[in-house]
Amino acid sequence: MNRFEELIEFKSPNTIERKEILKKYAETSPIEFVNISWDLVSQKTSNWSGRELKDKIIKNSIHHAVLLDKDKITMEEIDLMLQRASILLDEPSYFS
Repeated sequence: MNRFEELIEFKSPNTIERKEILKKYAETSPIEFVNISWDLVSQKTSNWSGRELKDKIIKNSIHHAVLLDKDKITMEEIDLMLQRASILLDEPSYFS
């Protein structure tokens, strides 16, 4: 028997878990996140993995803030990252 024959299912985090994941990554950010509605963000990101939350929301918000020489990340940056992520999800994939 091959060690890769067994399927393992990973479930996406629920709304509460997504909120906690986002908050945890934001706490360790080199740029402060202020006045963020983590409840709203976690609701808008259903079925996202922890990795997607980190990469698409947290890291991209930090990069955006650095490019604009901002010292804080607000809901404005988060909304922009959510919009960009939804555009990418709507684009056809070369692999589909």
